[in-house]
Amino acid sequence: MNSLLLSIAPNDLEKILVDAESIQEISYDPDVQASVNIREIAQALHFILTGKAEGGEAPLSFAISGEYPFPHIKNGVESAFYNSSILTIEIADALHDISSVEIDRRFQQEEFQQSQLYHHLSLKAAALQEQLEQSFFQLKNFYRHAADKNQAVICLHVNQFKGA
Repeated sequence: MNSLLLSIAPNDLEKILVDAESIQEISYDPDVQASVNIREIAQALHFILTGKAEGGEAPLSFAISGEYPFPHIKNGVESAFYNSSILTIEIADALHDISSVEIDRRFQQEEFQQSQLYHHLSLKAAALQEQLEQSFFQLKNFYRHAADKNQAVICLHVNQFKGA
């Protein structure tokens, strides 16, 4: 799954919620302030943050996936969710409390090492750990910036299927 996160002012989010019918419309909206592309490592990063492949405890469970679905986007290969500006602040605070040492510790945990996510990615352990750390810091900085500006966050996802 590829994930693209976008920050936007709450008033502009309301307009997109009413008008947008595709994730392309959302991703190219001129009111988007900033973005971070987590790419195919999104599910592994979610596992590192929450200890679970799906779900987990709030607010970190919504950092990549988003809490509220867009009403006009049907979930399937593509999906769109958003986090309110209040939840964005909570996520930024929770991410702030996680250090790179903690990310390394979580990466080394047996649950992650044995997960399908770990074995699904075609990266060697050191490269995967480095990419997870880099994506974590991008996510952390993105949420801090959005929280400082009292912005909401839109979470766009595209599931990619490999051809036979």
